[in-house]
Amino acid sequence: MTRWSFSLVRRRIKPILIAFFSLIASLNAQELQPSTIAQTLLTSYCIDCHSGPDAEARVDIETLLSTSVSASNPLESNYSTWKTIAQLIQDGVMPPADADVPSEEEKNEFAVWFATELEKVVSKPGPIQVRRLAKHEYRNTLRSLFGFDLEVNIQEAEQTVIEKSLVLKLLPTDPPGKSGFTNDTHANGLSSYSWDQYMYLSDVSTRELFEPQRSNALSELAGEEVTADSLTPATAKKLIRNFIVKARRRDLLDEELSTIHSRLENKKGTALLSAIQLEMQAEILSPRFLFRSTLHSQPSDASSGQAKEPELFVDEFELAERLSYFLWADMPDIELMSLARSGQLRVQLETQIARMLRSPKAKSLANDFGVQWLGLDEINLQVANNPPQLDALRTQPTDFLHYLFTEERPLSELLSSNVTFVNPHTAKYYGRIVSKQLPKYRKQKGIEIENVVNSRVELSSELQRGGILTMPGILAMNRTAILRGTWLLERIMGHHLPEPPPNVPAIPPASPNTAELTFRQRFEQHRSQETCAVCHDKIDPLGFAFENFDDKGKLRKQSKTSLDTSGQLPGGERFRTAEELKRILITTEKETVIKNIVEKTLAYALCRELTVHDVPTVNRITAEMLATEATWEDLFVAIADSLPFQKYCPPAT
Repeated sequence: MTRWSFSLVRRRIKPILIAFFSLIASLNAQELQPSTIAQTLLTSYCIDCHSGPDAEARVDIETLLSTSVSASNPLESNYSTWKTIAQLIQDGVMPPADADVPSEEEKNEFAVWFATELEKVVSKPGPIQVRRLAKHEYRNTLRSLFGFDLEVNIQEAEQTVIEKSLVLKLLPTDPPGKSGFTNDTHANGLSSYSWDQYMYLSDVSTRELFEPQRSNALSELAGEEVTADSLTPATAKKLIRNFIVKARRRDLLDEELSTIHSRLENKKGTALLSAIQLEMQAEILSPRFLFRSTLHSQPSDASSGQAKEPELFVDEFELAERLSYFLWADMPDIELMSLARSGQLRVQLETQIARMLRSPKAKSLANDFGVQWLGLDEINLQVANNPPQLDALRTQPTDFLHYLFTEERPLSELLSSNVTFVNPHTAKYYGRIVSKQLPKYRKQKGIEIENVVNSRVELSSELQRGGILTMPGILAMNRTAILRGTWLLERIMGHHLPEPPPNVPAIPPASPNTAELTFRQRFEQHRSQETCAVCHDKIDPLGFAFENFDDKGKLRKQSKTSLDTSGQLPGGERFRTAEELKRILITTEKETVIKNIVEKTLAYALCRELTVHDVPTVNRITAEMLATEATWEDLFVAIADSLPFQKYCPPAT
């Protein structure tokens, strides 16, 4: 791209950028004192450690008590902090055991106060939040827009998995937002480095579109057979219109189209081609492409009318965008756009979700949502020293999640299922019964070891492997009982655990004096500190349930009787094995697990941290999922049909 054309692009989009960023503003919280119950307990037991600039865990109780969003409910300010405090106090984790602790009566009073305040909360959607496309969303959107992926030329070996996407190689990794997901980019600004990469990618993609090898993609965009050499002004106008409608994810106004077309008048040959490329580059460098929700318009009549409350339905183009980035991490396709244009998407929502889940694009739910929710990237860092085995351990849980998400499987099968996905590299963890179900595998001549796709297999109960908890990669990335218990508590049950106290020594290795002690017995000595025991009473029983698996995820060779995998949950329920623990999680603890699933999925779908006004939605969907043996598809439909997904609150006037 020439210096001259870069200058033109900058001039074209500068006023758009100025207008765009002037619309983004923050709402300041109002101040309010919470009730006497909360204030008394927190100032009596928590404020000594949690106040001022050096407050532990960066939780300042003084600030928390003095700020709130509305006079009607103190939980509206910093709801996630209030929720964590309530959970830690109820579980006895905080205050620590070596400090003054509230009585059971005081804890119960606080719990009742918190529950009462939550019951007062009214369900309310959030405002329209403009946010930048995350790295993987931008890659998918650019690919869908142009009809091809930008790839680098790399000599690929059979033993390795190489990332070829130029976009993923050039753009910086997005940090997780407050929701815990990388698609939550509200606070992640556009850096000068990222802008330089966007400029470069806009040049590369628009140039490649007019290369001979991309004639099919060019013809698809133009709606007729065309090459760079055969472009006419009429075809160019049609091409630009189709391109911009796709890029903006909504229709163009007639006056906008006329202005754009006027810039192509009286041009032909090289001049026409350059003008087209300039228009395309300006479009994909504008906020209208790089960000979502920039062009949302208030519908004059959504589902018959005007909202009775100070909230409105999002228009159907915005709904199509929300739905496609939720399920596909990609732009809406032709069918979604057509339904949005005709005003029929909202009434066909369930049908469209079923269709979208059958699309290959739905793999993003497992690869993006599932990986981030369950922390599966840790498999890359901690297991296997040969790439094909690592790839097998890493793809097993994502293939399993994809199966659950797209084949109408019950939510409970996340933890207990007779189906899994293995290949020759992971079959050794399962034994002959599973290996016999795999298609016959012949290694390529001259290749010592290579990547192999996973196959679906049926499991028998005696294998102790059903569900996500006992997959080799999950067990290997959580090598110890502490990590396994913590992962299960936080990722599956939705509990928040505080940071461990500073200067806690590591568990000592076996010595001549402790050689006959099991790890569990040595750990009992280590955790004798009262401040440690409070958290470990929650963590350890869950982690030790999986002690019959070693730190590589393999079943230990010792007999079952020589391993103590028993435990007791904080609620008092006992189990002897990992299988019994799974049964508890999908029966008596099912509501806890399902509620966590709903919260995580809703936060991912909304691309933001949940607020106190989302609690009624979470509770309603959780109740619906528990009423029947609901599937993952049922969950996705319920979320897409929910108030925060369908509506927004207009800014105050």
